[in-house]
Parts: sequence; structure tokens; C-alpha cells
Amino acid sequence: MNKMLEKKYEQYKNGEMDAKFEELKSKVEQKSATREEYDELKKMSRIKENITKVTNIKQLISKLEEEKNQINVVLENDKKVAEAKKQCDLLEKELSELDEKREEVKASLKGEDLSQEKRTELEGKLKELNEKIDANNSKFQKSFSILSNKKEEKISKEEAEKKAIELSSKISKCNMACSNLMKGLSWNSIEVKLDNWKERTFTKKSGMSLDSVRNSIGNRDIDINELSKKIEEQTDRIINEEENEIYEDEYDEQALVETETFAERHPRLAKIANWFKNLFTGKKEQTRQNFEDEEKNEEQENKEKKDDFKEYLKQVAEKGLDEVEKENIESAKEKLAKAKQEAIKRQNEKLGENYSRNSGDER
Repeated sequence: MNKMLEKKYEQYKNGEMDAKFEELKSKVEQKSATREEYDELKKMSRIKENITKVTNIKQLISKLEEEKNQINVVLENDKKVAEAKKQCDLLEKELSELDEKREEVKASLKGEDLSQEKRTELEGKLKELNEKIDANNSKFQKSFSILSNKKEEKISKEEAEKKAIELSSKISKCNMACSNLMKGLSWNSIEVKLDNWKERTFTKKSGMSLDSVRNSIGNRDIDINELSKKIEEQTDRIINEEENEIYEDEYDEQALVETETFAERHPRLAKIANWFKNLFTGKKEQTRQNFEDEEKNEEQENKEKKDDFKEYLKQVAEKGLDEVEKENIESAKEKLAKAKQEAIKRQNEKLGENYSRNSGDER
């Protein structure tokens, strides 16, 4: 919510608007209220009814923000590790150059017939180089400590980025719901806004949506042979760039940080790349249909997630976060118990069949 609506929420929650509400209510009951005062009373009544819902949603926002902060820590740590790796590489290169210069100075100092002035100059350079090497080692230790202390995260960078976007979207939806409730709107109007909430996923490299990528190659009248060459070149370039980034982050067999494959880091981009490759191996129509089916399935999954959160948000607004979480835990327990019963039933039926079969064999 913006500052104005946040202030209004606090005023209603703390009872600062009660006197104004009672004054308008009294005027309406005495039939001395103007049309504007009557409309204001109706709006205030709806807002007062919505205050509990807003309070419940704000609790959910706090929970989502806490989750997002945890994800941000993962992303920030990943960023620090990448920067530390880059710094270590630069320092290694610098150290090699400094060592080479130092050896040259040492070799010059061993030369015969050095004047005192020249010797003093070389000793000064040697001291300066030693100081630079010490500073280099100190910086390297700091950067290397970040690498050596890196924790193995339970979630990949790509998953963290996706989760951060998802949480940001949910927080925005919650804020939108709170704002509309504080304007006196009903939950039906909020559901309409949630249904029309626009969310699109873009590829990291191109910035293009997957739909636009598909549509850009969906024209059946184009020269497929010419296009195939261009697409393969473009795809290889993207993949090489991504793989080079991975290789730059790899260590030897005693690696401090485990690296992921290209497909693991960028599953959607890998899927498109595989589609491009299959497109030109005689499987054009089948592959196109498979790609479209996968996209439809993803869209359906996203829609289901969207609908699930819409219903979840409504339940939280009406019942409170603690009550909804409690109900979800109980529901999960019931599903688990039911699944166990079904598994036992299937196992008993299978054992019964095996018993009958074995008994028949013995006879």
C-alpha cells in the first residue's frame, strides 16, 4: 500500500475514525445527512469491515518478504562468489607479472660492476615489488576465503531467481488486495484484478518471451533451409556463451564450488535449443507440436498456481494466516494417511494374488 492508504489503515485500526463514523451514522439515522455524507458512511462501513482482512494479508506479506529475504541472501552470496572468483583470477595474473618483474630485478642485482646509485635504485624497485606482492597476497586471501567458505545451497541460482520473481509477484498481489480493501472495494473486484494480472516469463539472454520466440519461427512459408542455418548459428552462439560462463566458474577436481550443467542452469533455454536442433533433423512438425504442448502445459501449470494463490489469499484474508496454515497441515496429514491406507490395500491385494497363485502351483 502507498503511504496514504497505510496511514488510513492505521487510523481505522487504532479507532481514530470511530468518532467520524458514529457522527455520520447518527446523521443518517436522523435523516439529516447529505448524499455525500451517506456515501461516505457506506464507504467507511466497508473499510471497517475490511480492516481484519487487511491485517491478515499484511501478516502474509511479512511471511512472503521473509522468504524473499532468504532467497536474496542466496542470490547475494552467489554474486559475492562470482566476484571473488573474478578477483582471484585477476590477482593471480597480477602476481605472475609481479613475480616476473621481481626475478628480473634480482637478476640485475647479481650483475657485476653495478654502481651504488644503480644498486640503490634496483633495491628500491625490489622493495616496492615485494610490498605489492604482499598486498596482492592479502587481497587474494580475502577473496579466496569467500570461495572456501561458500555454503552449498539447497536451491540453484536459477531456481532462486525464479522464486524471487514469484515471491515479488505474490507480494504485489497482496499489496494490491490491501489497497483495494482500504478503498472500500469488495473481494469480487479484487478477484477480477487477480484474474487479469499479467505475468510473462522472459529468456535471460534475449529478453524475448517464449511465445515471441515460437512465433518468430512459426511462418511455414519461409525458406526453412536458410532459416535453419541462421537459427543453428544463433543457438550455438548462445549456448557457447552460457557454457563459457560455466567453464570460467569451474575448478579442478578439488573444486570449492560445484558447477551445474547448462541444462540445469537454464532448462527453458536448453529446451528451446533442443527444439531448434530437432527441428532440422526431419522431425519438424512433431517437434513443433511437442514444444507447443509443453508450453501449453506450462501455461496451465502457471494458471493453476495463480488460481491456487488467489484462493489461498482469499482464505488468509477471511480466516487469518495461522488458521489457514493449520488447516493446510491437517489436510496434508489426511492426504498422507489416505495414501498410506491405499498403499497397504494395494499391497494386501497383491500378496493375496501371489498367495493364490503359489497355492495353485503347489497343487
